[in-house]
Amino acid sequence: MQLLRQSDDSLLELEHEVLEKKQKVKELGEVSEKLSSENKKVVDIERNQQRLVESYRVALVDIQAKLSKAENELKSATERRQTLATQQEEHQTLLQAESDDLERLSNAISNVKVPSDDDLRKKAMDEFHGPTKALILLLTSINNYFKGVASLYNSSTFYWNEEDADPMLRACGISISTQFTQADGWVLLTPKLKVGH
Repeated sequence: MQLLRQSDDSLLELEHEVLEKKQKVKELGEVSEKLSSENKKVVDIERNQQRLVESYRVALVDIQAKLSKAENELKSATERRQTLATQQEEHQTLLQAESDDLERLSNAISNVKVPSDDDLRKKAMDEFHGPTKALILLLTSINNYFKGVASLYNSSTFYWNEEDADPMLRACGISISTQFTQADGWVLLTPKLKVGH
């Protein structure tokens, strides 16, 4: 009888232990299902992130290419701007120089004296009758020049006018000019002549 009771107690303990195990297994199963569900969510998130990272990587490569192109264009534009600035400075200098020349020429033109009719008539009369203040000699040679000067200095009477001087000068081979005193290509000073009575 006592053995039967012990056997019943042992059976009850085993049944109780089995119930506890079942409860634990059930709880573990629920936890496992939750973990599996969470795992699926994490896997989905991971895949989405991988796709997102890949798309970002492709976009980054495209952006880097565009960035490189933009940097090259910026460098080219900067060099072009510097070249244009240099050319503009050079042209500004040339423009300033041309403007100064134009102003100088305009001033020169404005300062030019236009001869009046009276001035033109007086000049024509002077050219026709010869100079009134002094004779300017055109010499054919240096020898004739010095011979003519010596003859004039040695002359006892000499009137300072074209009519009296011209025959004497022509006799020495000297011709009269109203502009320059020349001898064989050399410009000479007008000789200082004695004026007698």
